[in-house]
Amino acid sequence: MAAGDITFDAGQPVGGSHAWVATGTVEADTTLRAFALTGGSILDLQLTGEDDAVGIKSQINKNASGVATSGTAAISTNVAEAAKLRFRMEFVM
Repeated sequence: MAAGDITFDAGQPVGGSHAWVATGTVEADTTLRAFALTGGSILDLQLTGEDDAVGIKSQINKNASGVATSGTAAISTNVAEAAKLRFRMEFVM
């Protein structure tokens, strides 16, 4: 994988609500990139570095320019080479 790549592991409804949960990985580096994660609106996004301890910057429902874009997350790290990040996202369609 390279910076900008994304994979999804699973998606399932959250019990008792209209929200869904999806998990997977993204590859990010120091360039702020927009990842289209869902066709709906992201409620919560948790990111954890898999490779090393990395600093992570993210904005939900915004593109890399900071413009409101439902279902998209702008993500970057403090690592010059691509870092693999696991994500857990809650979203509504």
